[in-house]
Amino acid sequence: MGNRYARASEPNLMMYNFPSSSAVYRFLELARTVIKHGKFQGVENRLVSQAKDEFNEFRAGLDATTPHFAHEIADMTLGSDPRRKIVVVQGQFEGDYPLKSTIGLDLGTQPYRMYKREGRPRNQTIDDYLTREAVKAYLREHAAALRGRGIEGYRVKHSAFFSFRDADLRSPIRNPDGSINMERLIPLVADSILVNGQTGYVGINQVSLPEQSVYEEHVPPLTSNRIKSSLGRKLIKQLLLPEIKPEDVITDTGAHRIVVASIDVVRDLEKRIRDGVVGKSAVEIIPEKTKDYYRNPKENEYCAVKLVAYVTTRGKTFVREIQLVDIAQHYRNEINPNDLAHHRQQEKKEESSEGQIRQIP
Repeated sequence: MGNRYARASEPNLMMYNFPSSSAVYRFLELARTVIKHGKFQGVENRLVSQAKDEFNEFRAGLDATTPHFAHEIADMTLGSDPRRKIVVVQGQFEGDYPLKSTIGLDLGTQPYRMYKREGRPRNQTIDDYLTREAVKAYLREHAAALRGRGIEGYRVKHSAFFSFRDADLRSPIRNPDGSINMERLIPLVADSILVNGQTGYVGINQVSLPEQSVYEEHVPPLTSNRIKSSLGRKLIKQLLLPEIKPEDVITDTGAHRIVVASIDVVRDLEKRIRDGVVGKSAVEIIPEKTKDYYRNPKENEYCAVKLVAYVTTRGKTFVREIQLVDIAQHYRNEINPNDLAHHRQQEKKEESSEGQIRQIP
């Protein structure tokens, strides 16, 4: 059976996440062979079952360790001052008038009790659980207004968890009663201008793209993290590529972002991470996957440092992507969808190209 799963000339999409002896790795090799050559001779039930078990164990371990490593990243970046954690969910209201929107939920300064297993279904990740809680909380709080607009529910696209120094969240981000004004905060930190390049919705309230000067005056340093919930869809998409290249290999199943005041701070934090220890976690950089887009910007002027590393947290090792970027560049990369450096501009370009040439080989 060894020859059947012999390593192809192309890289395996999960080569940094699973060893070549694993069922997941072998299943992907087989799937790719079938797609490329069109010869399907069946697959053992045992391999499918083993791959499923391995993948579920992988997701559970990644889910369990990500909050701890995210906490260590926040400690390194923001210090030990009290921090506030906020979950930001992007999706679409469903009903008479579908509406793309972003929802925020303040988890407070002591959110870690919410990360415990109690009350959470066994098959649900922490990210999924807290994302659902954020949506349910918003739907409950605004039930009457939502019904009045013919809204029946909310379809989640993805979510991320943000950490801030609590003292940095000042007026106009903080309301007089001490609560967080999501309509003020979210357009400063997340890709929320989803309508026409100038406006978007936070909940059911319309918000506008902040001018860069306003953004730089009010945006606080932050860290964010997410677990890739669309991993299955991405694997299928990548398996159908005419050719799998090294850059197509998946390394962002656990993704972390650090946004700080200047490039000097970016460099300082980059050095500290490269030194190999963040909190109690060990970090081993993967050189061939790490990119410095400050020294070598992309054609669209996108800049950031992308570190890809094996990170061992609480005895478990996973590949993580850590992006470091200064505040001014973050506005270009993530906040202003009209900027050439914004990821949506790049995605439009790639989709246009793929629509012309991509087909199943």
